[in-house]
Amino acid sequence: MKAGTSNNQKALDSRDMVNRGGVELIRNCDLPPPQKVFKSGMEEKMELLKALRLSQTRAREAERKAAKLMEERDCISRAFEDEARMVFCYRQSLKLLELRVFKLQKQEEEEEEEEEEEEEEEEEEEEEEEEEEEEEEEEEEEEEEEEEEEEEEEEEEEEESDKNGGNGGMKWVWALAICLSVVGVGFLLGYTCNPS
Repeated sequence: MKAGTSNNQKALDSRDMVNRGGVELIRNCDLPPPQKVFKSGMEEKMELLKALRLSQTRAREAERKAAKLMEERDCISRAFEDEARMVFCYRQSLKLLELRVFKLQKQEEEEEEEEEEEEEEEEEEEEEEEEEEEEEEEEEEEEEEEEEEEEEEEEEEEEESDKNGGNGGMKWVWALAICLSVVGVGFLLGYTCNPS
């Protein structure tokens, strides 16, 4: 068996593997290996205390770093939450603005429709007024024509009466004068005959 181990230098005994693994684990730690601890002298105890202090300081530094990382993580998460809230608020305000714009557009369309209807009504009223004015003008023209015709007829009658003797007007004047004189005589007699 010794010959096998001497020929193969890489081959290890099982005891060597166990011992080496443990030694490597202990060497990775800040503490001294157990063999040194149990062979303790005063200097070795001081080294042990130094190693403990170093491991404690490293642990505290690690805790501080972890606390800082936790604080940074909390700050980042708060920043994300704040940004999410702001984005939500912006979206809601954008929706409100869109609703307002839509409402204003509807109001403008309704106002335009009302204005168009009012303009149409005004145009219809103006057309009706123009028609009425035209009818009134036509009626006035007809009345004027009728008056002119009547005047022409009267003038023709006067001309005819003038042609027939021209005494028709005087006859009426004499008849009126006679009637008034009869009435005046009646009043006079009635006044004088009353003994009161």
